[in-house]
Amino acid sequence: MSVQNKAERLFEFISQVYSIDLPVNRDVTKYGMELWWQADIVESQQCEMKEFDEGRGNLENSDSSDAAREDVWLSVTKRSYDNPPKLAAILEEWINLSSNPTIRPSPRLVLLKAVHFESDETRVTAFKDYIRSWERWKQSETDSKPPVPEVLFDWIQEIGGRPVPIERRELEENFGDDTNRLDAFSKYLDGPWQSWSTRVLPLFKANVVYDQMFSLHQRLGVEGDRLEILWGHLFLAWNHSLGNNIYHPLIVTP
Repeated sequence: MSVQNKAERLFEFISQVYSIDLPVNRDVTKYGMELWWQADIVESQQCEMKEFDEGRGNLENSDSSDAAREDVWLSVTKRSYDNPPKLAAILEEWINLSSNPTIRPSPRLVLLKAVHFESDETRVTAFKDYIRSWERWKQSETDSKPPVPEVLFDWIQEIGGRPVPIERRELEENFGDDTNRLDAFSKYLDGPWQSWSTRVLPLFKANVVYDQMFSLHQRLGVEGDRLEILWGHLFLAWNHSLGNNIYHPLIVTP
């Protein structure tokens, strides 16, 4: 027997051993590899899939470009899309916006805002009245010291024994304090943002698939000898017996 025949018999023996000893995994979810479900891929102009039973009508008359397109199961391109619609002035600084159309805008519940003393005319008028009363009291100091109006609480300090206003304070403001702001946010969500989200969602999902496929393409460039891409058709889910379940395509296309 020649060396070549011995080598062939050895490799055949090893192949038979592996076919017996290595268990066959019939559950694709247990492969531990990337897995995409066709039902989760949203078809659009940027993401097209071929149906399993879709084929050329006349193979003899088809040119090479048509034949190449027929061999493509999934075609996806990446495109940019516009940002979410501009917010109304009353909502600026309050809303968290994302370029991801699946993430709904959310409000910042509390903001620290710089408030100037003179921004409230009621507060300014109250201080003028209070300082006049205080000056009259200071001249005699016989009557009780005039009480500080509620609108001036935390806005007055004494410098040189005289009350003076605090020019600027950092105050917490709640998103829900302004009913006009709440109304504007509701109209923004149900109107401009919802229209934008519906329009760009297919583009966004196509871009996600594109990035996943591009990452896989790069990985194949490094590990192409160890990995194989298969497209499954006619899925079978069968609880055949205890510990012997099948969750796998009946047909796979390399």
